Amino acid sequence: MSDYQRIVSYLYEYHHGIKGSNVGFAKIEKRQNQLRVYFHVKTNDQALEYKIYFYHFHEGTMEGIFLDTIRRNDTIIEFKKNYPVIENFEEMDGFLIYHSNEHFFGSQWKDLPIIIRSFKPLEMPAAEPETTETAEEEKADLTEEKEETEEMTLLRLLRQ
Repeated sequence: MSDYQRIVSYLYEYHHGIKGSNVGFAKIEKRQNQLRVYFHVKTNDQALEYKIYFYHFHEGTMEGIFLDTIRRNDTIIEFKKNYPVIENFEEMDGFLIYHSNEHFFGSQWKDLPIIIRSFKPLEMPAAEPETTETAEEEKADLTEEKEETEEMTLLRLLRQ
């Protein structure tokens, strides 16, 4: 399964470019020609619409690769969709759930901090979400998650 990659990271809330507390997590999986994007965020912010970006640093600029737009209607934002793999995914440095430079959620995957004043959204046509998962795919996902949970439980028991 050399074509499989999973990134799980914390999401932090940023106000006016200053990193705040951990408010959730993101899980990005790349499998074959598909990206599965899942995140969970808890916020009290009043913003109702966010844009989702992957970003990478290029010549001093934090370039945002637009993925999708979501609407929030509760204090919890939970999101899960499949997309075609974006070009140069391996070069991405992180993930943003962006409302404005004054308020956004961010996840950095490499040692470079998020510097929002250098953020430049590259508005590209939105990637069309893949059709929703079939029952078989969803069952395979649940089986995989159950196996991971069992492995973690077994590791905890072995440590005791």
